[in-house]
Amino acid sequence: MKEQHQSFDICVVCALYEEAYAVLDEFSTCCGVPFIEAFHSLNQLEYRHATIQNQRGEFLTIFVTWLSHTGPTRIGLDLVPLLREIRPRFIAMTGVCAGDQRKAKLGDLIVATEAYYLEEGKITTGSDGQSIHAPETRTVGTTPRVAQYVQGFDGWKDPVREMKRQQLKRVWKSADEPQCYVGVMASSMAVHADNPFPEWASQHNRKTLGIDMEAATFYTALRNFPLMHGLVVKGVSDYGDSSKTDRYRDYAAHASAAYLLHFIQKYVTQETMPPSAHAFSPPETAGTNNNFDSAPCQEVSRDALNEECVKRFLTQKKVQQLRDDNSNLDAFGWPRQVAFLQESPPTYATLLCFGKNPSRVVPGASTRCTSWRGETRVEGWREDLKYKGSLLEQYEEGCSFLKRSLRLQRVIDDNGSREEWEIPLRVLEEAVANALIHREYANVGRDYHPSNNPVYIEIYDDRVEISNPGEPLLPIAQLGVTHESHPRNSLIMDIFYFNGNVEQIGSGIERMQVLLQKAQLPPPEFQLSPSKLFKVIIRRPPDPQEAELKETQAELKETQAELKETQANLQRQRASTRLTRVLLGLMALLVLIGLLGSGGWWYYSYSHPDPTRVTTLNDNGSGSLRQAIGEAKAGSTITFDAGLQGTIYLTSGDLDLSKNMILQDSNLGNISISSGLRGYTISIDPVATVTFENLTFTSSTIRSGAFIRNQGHLTLNNCIVSHNISYDRG
Repeated sequence: MKEQHQSFDICVVCALYEEAYAVLDEFSTCCGVPFIEAFHSLNQLEYRHATIQNQRGEFLTIFVTWLSHTGPTRIGLDLVPLLREIRPRFIAMTGVCAGDQRKAKLGDLIVATEAYYLEEGKITTGSDGQSIHAPETRTVGTTPRVAQYVQGFDGWKDPVREMKRQQLKRVWKSADEPQCYVGVMASSMAVHADNPFPEWASQHNRKTLGIDMEAATFYTALRNFPLMHGLVVKGVSDYGDSSKTDRYRDYAAHASAAYLLHFIQKYVTQETMPPSAHAFSPPETAGTNNNFDSAPCQEVSRDALNEECVKRFLTQKKVQQLRDDNSNLDAFGWPRQVAFLQESPPTYATLLCFGKNPSRVVPGASTRCTSWRGETRVEGWREDLKYKGSLLEQYEEGCSFLKRSLRLQRVIDDNGSREEWEIPLRVLEEAVANALIHREYANVGRDYHPSNNPVYIEIYDDRVEISNPGEPLLPIAQLGVTHESHPRNSLIMDIFYFNGNVEQIGSGIERMQVLLQKAQLPPPEFQLSPSKLFKVIIRRPPDPQEAELKETQAELKETQAELKETQANLQRQRASTRLTRVLLGLMALLVLIGLLGSGGWWYYSYSHPDPTRVTTLNDNGSGSLRQAIGEAKAGSTITFDAGLQGTIYLTSGDLDLSKNMILQDSNLGNISISSGLRGYTISIDPVATVTFENLTFTSSTIRSGAFIRNQGHLTLNNCIVSHNISYDRG
């Protein structure tokens, strides 16, 4: 499988392993982190890496390695390809050097903001036939920003002072105070033991403080990477004369490592040295998938660009920061990181991000936004849109579509009440940006190739899916864990980063996971289809209104079950009532035959019952509640037979009460009144005063309004009203 690039925030290169060991020991001891052994994919050389935090709590990844051989040639061969590969924001070199004993003591620190080659210059022959070296006075050095930082930095003093106390193991003297000197380092091809400093002060650079073999080549290599910052810090272990000793060698290496650690923790931050996806030289060859966006688009001229959009881009905060650094500008005043924008013909990245209609040249460069009904596509879409503008415009349109289609929900916590998107908006913005940046563009225009597809933003009732053509450059299984950035289109990533659409290179998926966890949502899911369509799935939280509807439906189902049981009880009661009537009829016949006189009086009474007493659960007919209401006089009290229990179902129409009366049962729970699913109601006319006592009104489903509709004067004494449903919630 193809090796993937890995980037780091910090790169520390040492000439010797013992110097690298001092860095590993100091960093791991002070930061409490272990370093992991690894082998670099570029040349299989060994290195160590770890993650520390700066003073602001920001995480920094550290890469530490050492040369196979000392000297300027080796570092020149190894450093440039290494930096092009790992793309750090800050690179440093630490270790030991020889110092000018007239200016520095053993163990003191030399921070070399500039360096020069000792042997550089011109050699001529003098009148005596001896060679004369006319040295070159040119120096190379760090960026103005770092040079300014080191002038006022004193965070190294306490840790180095304590380190020196342990080194001396005697009573501390004022002369023992460690010193740090900022100046020039001379780099030589040879190790010196001839105390060359007096001669150099007069013939080379009077600010020369020390001598090593690599600093000048280090800074020369760094000039190929204008966005990177670098620094050389060395501890004085000898004076470059015949009195060389190793007594201070280990201390000097550890002291320089301590200085570097505290400098990094203070100054390497998102504000002072922000990361960039394009901190390395552009690809040297064109036509491959990985650098398609940096290749010139020969089909168009700059007329195809929206120059106003380019001008707006140049006013963005991160671009302005680049423009404020004069050392970072090219001959035309453009920051080197975005200088490709002025090229003609424009690069594909420029056309895609600032073109008036880039999809005419790159057919698949569009975004389709669809909102589907339900959790599948079966029920069709609510909204279906396609955008063909520049990638920056597609990003804005895609994010607007998501905000328009998703729900806002009310959140109440210790900070008060506020509205938040159901899915954190930054999660969706990261996903849309990743799809546009990392999608496959290189093979567009070939029939049936997946890169002819647009970016898809699809919203379902339970999830959001954002898909782009082209498989990721990392295996799917590695996307859910911390990983370094692997851009397919590095220039497009640069544009999105400097435009403010991407906060930090290489942190998008990790940020999505953290935000989703805070919102108590599942982490994003990743899928790759057989046609190489990469999909990110973000789950939506349940809709509170749908949850309420499901709860209501469950209650309705329960009520229907209760109603079914009630109807079965009613049928049993009706059968029992019919049997009772037959038996009573036989008894009446026997009594009539045996007792004609007294039986006649009883018969009369039975044939003319009290019109205000309800003796049956039937909806109408003799002894029914409906008949009692109709026949009772105004002011009457309608009562229920003491042995009557069950539910009176309104089956023949609404129950209208237009007279003053009282409906009274002897005990609560004996009599219930319901319309079931028929939708009939109980109505009190405006002129009526009605009192219900010890009655239950239940299990009625009404199309609109209420089960009991009071337009007059209604009093409920010891009554129960429950499990009644109105479709319009009346």
